[in-house]
Amino acid sequence: MIVAAGCAQPLEGLAGDASEVHGSDGLGDIAWQEPNVALSELHATELLAELIAQGPLTIIAIGPLTNLATLLERHPGIENDVERVVIMGGASFEGNVTPAAEFNIWADPKRPSVCGRPLAGHRNALDLTHQAFLNDDDLSFLRGLGSEVGRRTADILEPYAKFHDEWYGNRDLVMHDAMAVYEVLDPSAISKQGVVISVETGGEHSRGATWVDRRRIHANSPVQIGVRVDNRKFVTLLRERFATYT
Repeated sequence: MIVAAGCAQPLEGLAGDASEVHGSDGLGDIAWQEPNVALSELHATELLAELIAQGPLTIIAIGPLTNLATLLERHPGIENDVERVVIMGGASFEGNVTPAAEFNIWADPKRPSVCGRPLAGHRNALDLTHQAFLNDDDLSFLRGLGSEVGRRTADILEPYAKFHDEWYGNRDLVMHDAMAVYEVLDPSAISKQGVVISVETGGEHSRGATWVDRRRIHANSPVQIGVRVDNRKFVTLLRERFATYT
């Protein structure tokens, strides 16, 4: 495993976070041992450039796209050497940080506008990810495995469940980021549609909104957006994988 630090600030504006959802550390604010993996001396974008040169490389982007867009700016044409890009971000029906915008795009909207078109690949927006979720039965299953991985995962997800209960009146754990990984594991699991996506970089009420053009003329677009996923199939796979850890 290689870990590298990337861009700490967005292109414009102040950096935002989702500590009220996932904790100040992004992992539920539970006690962790200090990691024993050394931090790479390379900036994350330069590490990506090296890995792409070694190829083939699939990039799964589950946060703001600052590093990815910086990579394209520093290495023009490198998008042609990336095997595949899967992004979790955007929303065409309802946002989560504002009524119009999803967090990963809202956090640095200038960056997605830079890298939205050159990189062909698959986008999982909230319209898709809200179809995939865990619930308290799944948390009980994870704890009942008796493994450190199962217990830790349930503990990480508990603050997320409490947030959803407070804000939405249910404890459903929407699996936003997991959908990006799921699509790589099984590309047939998510139905897709060819689209063109634009990002609103200004706007008093719509900063970070993603405008998705779903007209049939874009059916063969290299940019595909997730449309449907079978949650029961996803949860079954997730439980099977967790059960392999002792």
